[in-house]
Amino acid sequence: MTKPKIFIACDTTNPKKLNDIINFSQTDKLKIGYKIGLEFFLSPNGRVFLSKLKKKQIFLDLKLNDIPNTCAAAIHSLKDLKKYKKNDTIDVKIIEIKDDKIRFSKRALDKDPLDWFKDNKKKVGDVITTRIHEVLKSGVKVAIDKEKKLIFAIKKSDLAKDASDARPEVFSSGNALDAKITELDLNARRVKLSVKAAQIDEEKSLIAKFGEGATKSGATLKGIFEKAIGKKGKK
Repeated sequence: MTKPKIFIACDTTNPKKLNDIINFSQTDKLKIGYKIGLEFFLSPNGRVFLSKLKKKQIFLDLKLNDIPNTCAAAIHSLKDLKKYKKNDTIDVKIIEIKDDKIRFSKRALDKDPLDWFKDNKKKVGDVITTRIHEVLKSGVKVAIDKEKKLIFAIKKSDLAKDASDARPEVFSSGNALDAKITELDLNARRVKLSVKAAQIDEEKSLIAKFGEGATKSGATLKGIFEKAIGKKGKK
């Protein structure tokens, strides 16, 4: 019978601690591997220690796919350094203390753009007015705030209730566009908007207002408008 396999995440840069983890986790009931991160791999004696491990399954999580994003974020965080000089005093926030290292960040003190949703008391189900920032073949990108720090993509299938109207090319940059918040997870930094959902809600609202129960009888929105206009004409 094949032993179950698990990998233990070894979040340390200390070879002694990693060795203790390996020794403590030995068992005949499981086949154990060890996930080693980039920090350990690049630490003093890290690679030497790993080269001496025999008959151990090692998974090196070097996050190569994240490197472009990491570099871009680093460049963005450094762009304001020109206004500082040696011996200046600045405020920073400690974001991690690990082993003998301290990580701090000035950018972490800045206001999170996603706080816009909290500040404006917006939640899932609310309809907000956005501005088209960019038109793509796959949909559009919209800006929520005036500073354009909050830009989100709306995919083609969410651009309109009717598929024939869900064509990005009919939209223009700068145009206002009402969209419904269909997903909002600030911790995961995930926001989803839908014009289609906003249009469906608007249609339901109009039917409820003018239809007098017509939703159950299968009346169309066109018929409801004609009925409402006819009533006003008679008056």
